[in-house]
Amino acid sequence: SVKLLEEQPAEASVADEPVAEPVTGKISLEYNLKDIIQFEEDREHEFKSLQKAKDPVKTILEFYVEKYVNAFLNTNGGALYFGIDDNGQILGVRLDRTQRDNLRTGVSKLINKFQPSVEPELYAINFICLDDKTELYVVEIHVAKGTANLYMTGGQNFYIRRDGSNFLMPFDMIRSRIHDAAETE
Repeated sequence: SVKLLEEQPAEASVADEPVAEPVTGKISLEYNLKDIIQFEEDREHEFKSLQKAKDPVKTILEFYVEKYVNAFLNTNGGALYFGIDDNGQILGVRLDRTQRDNLRTGVSKLINKFQPSVEPELYAINFICLDDKTELYVVEIHVAKGTANLYMTGGQNFYIRRDGSNFLMPFDMIRSRIHDAAETE
């Protein structure tokens, strides 16, 4: 059984595969511990198990958020799932209320460093409870395709998604997107 902690529209239903837009009011999938998710990692979906992370919030914020959110913004949008392994097995991540709050705040702080600014409706974080007693969750970070031609991280990098991986954007692609943006102004 699943308990979604984010507010959802009453008329919404659970889908077999999430769509990238709209992100605000995003509907999450239904998860059952140890099940295999019905889609694979690809350009729009990335799984991270975090089973060996001593501090999952720190790991998410230091190693994943900036790079993946930026890549999704600069490509076609997508979702990052924590608590699901590379084989698609739903394992969950233990997060208490304080950790969930710290994760929400930390994600916002990292994204606020992006240039140009990222509109809040372009991303959403959902915590889907797998087990109330053990505070086991799947964490979803949904990102829509950015409205700007190009987004730079706070660390001054530009990422894109290709198939199931992130790559630093090549210089010629950066130059081309800047040129395209200048022509449309």
